[in-house]
Amino acid sequence: MSEPNQLFYKVISTGSKGNAVIVDRILFDCGVPFKDLKKDLYNVQYMILTHRHSDHLKMQTYTSIRKLFPHIRVMANYDVAYQVPVDIISNEGIEYSLGKYIITPFANTHDVPCQGYVVQFDDLNVIYSIDTSSLENAIKLPYDYMFLESYHDEKKINMIRGKSSKYGYDAWAGAMRHLSTQKCLGFYYTNRRNKESKLIELHQSERFY
Repeated sequence: MSEPNQLFYKVISTGSKGNAVIVDRILFDCGVPFKDLKKDLYNVQYMILTHRHSDHLKMQTYTSIRKLFPHIRVMANYDVAYQVPVDIISNEGIEYSLGKYIITPFANTHDVPCQGYVVQFDDLNVIYSIDTSSLENAIKLPYDYMFLESYHDEKKINMIRGKSSKYGYDAWAGAMRHLSTQKCLGFYYTNRRNKESKLIELHQSERFY
C-alpha cells in the first residue's frame, strides 16, 4: 500500500503466526517463510529486528536473506545479536544515520528485550512499535505514520480476567504483554501531526481485537 508522493509500506504479515512489514526500503522483522518475502527484498536496504521471538525472527528466513541478499544491512538489539550476527547493534535513545534515514530505538515493554523505532526521512516522522504493553518510552513527536500494535480490546479481554483454559493458560495475562487498541488509539490521537496522519494497526488478536 502507498500514498501518492508519500510513504510506501506493505504489511506482509502481522500477528502471532508471523510478522514482516516493509516501510519505504526498511524491512521490520522476518518472522515469515522466505518465499513470502523474496520478491519484495530486491528493494530493501535495511532489515530491523525488533526482538528474538520466532514470529519476528524466523531463523531459516534470516539465513536465506543474509545469503541471497547480502547488501541488506541488519540492525537489532544486543539480545538479538546473541542469536544471529547483525551489522548494527541498536542502543535505546541513540540516533543512527543509515543512508537517508535517521533511526532512534526506544525500549518496548515485553518479556524479552524488545525495541520500537522512530524513523525520520524526507520530512516524515514514522514510528514502529510492536510486542509491547506500553508506549511510555516512545519518543513523542508529531508523527505522519504510526505502525503500532493494537492487540486487544480492553472490554473484551477483561471479560475473561481470572479465567484459565483447561490447559492452564491464562489468556488475560498473555494479552497484558501486548498493547490494547485503546492505548494504541490514545497514542495516535496524542502524537499525530494532523488529521491526515495515518495509523497502521498491527498484531491484532484473532479472538480479542
